[in-house]
Amino acid sequence: LAKLYLADAYTVTNQLDKAELIFRELRFKSADEEGKEELEDYDYYSSDEFQEYLESGSTAFGADSLITEEAKSQVDNRMLFLADAYIKDKKLEQAEDIYDELQNTSKDSTVLKDLPMKKMFLGDAYNLEEEYGKAKDIYYDLLDETTDTSEIRLLNQRISWMPPSGFQKGLYGIGSFFSYFLPTNIG
Repeated sequence: LAKLYLADAYTVTNQLDKAELIFRELRFKSADEEGKEELEDYDYYSSDEFQEYLESGSTAFGADSLITEEAKSQVDNRMLFLADAYIKDKKLEQAEDIYDELQNTSKDSTVLKDLPMKKMFLGDAYNLEEEYGKAKDIYYDLLDETTDTSEIRLLNQRISWMPPSGFQKGLYGIGSFFSYFLPTNIG
């Protein structure tokens, strides 16, 4: 668990890349064979940099030291914390990658319960960065996944506040152009 605390320290001191490397190492080493195959579908785990890190022998313990479900849960919860730090640091794509990975591979009920709200805040962060298309994508994905009426209301409210983007923006712009130059009161 010393590595877990080291990764926490890296996260708090805004050394996010170092923290992510340790958290991902711990997730990989704590996974069973099927879990490792799932994780290798993500680019980070199959990257040369990560594989070299694992082979370098710089790890402080073997694969058997993280087998407990409680330890796996702690690592997944810390990954959520890391994603929050990425959002704070405006590295939104890294946060989104972590959320997607946890949604598809985590078995921790607490993480899975917290994930929709965290993803909604990620959408809010994209909205603040004026990346409205990405924010809407996240909101619409959450609408597809949720059945909670209060969450649906929140998501619809957030979507309604957003300015048009993409194809909608073009249609809105054309409509605004014509409404500006064409009289609406004929009389």
